[in-house]
Amino acid sequence: MGFEESIEGNFESICINTWAKLGAIINDGMNSYELQIISDLKSDGHIICEVSADELPEPAEVETTKQEIYNNCKSEYTGHCENVTASESITDEDFLKLDKQNCKTESEQLKHRKCEIERRYNVTVTPELVEKDDQNWYSIIRLDYYLGVGREFLPDRKINVISILY
Repeated sequence: MGFEESIEGNFESICINTWAKLGAIINDGMNSYELQIISDLKSDGHIICEVSADELPEPAEVETTKQEIYNNCKSEYTGHCENVTASESITDEDFLKLDKQNCKTESEQLKHRKCEIERRYNVTVTPELVEKDDQNWYSIIRLDYYLGVGREFLPDRKINVISILY
């Protein structure tokens, strides 16, 4: 019937015993988690360097490195936004073709992204607009519109969304 008698004479379901055994296996695995990860990295061909406490960098070095990483990231992102802006505008037909395409070259990705932004805002794409769009600006201004000036259109929009879904 799926019950086992325990040491105290009570009957317990086999699912509880299985759950307890699997929990014990998982907990035991967590005890050697670090060693397992290091072993897996070595087997993948990664080089593991042991570092002693006296070899660790000074906090000032760490902060300098963090700042350099941040500055590099910011300059790369600014370059990306400018590349999106400078890319060629494409037709709706080309956009739909790129939208269905799984693998795109960098040039195609930039064209696709620019066309998305052009369609979404219906204005000329600028680096600032690309950055704001990456920060979900469209959903913020759409919500602001429907809660303010466009409140009268909200019921019609909901009906259209529901009719599309069903």
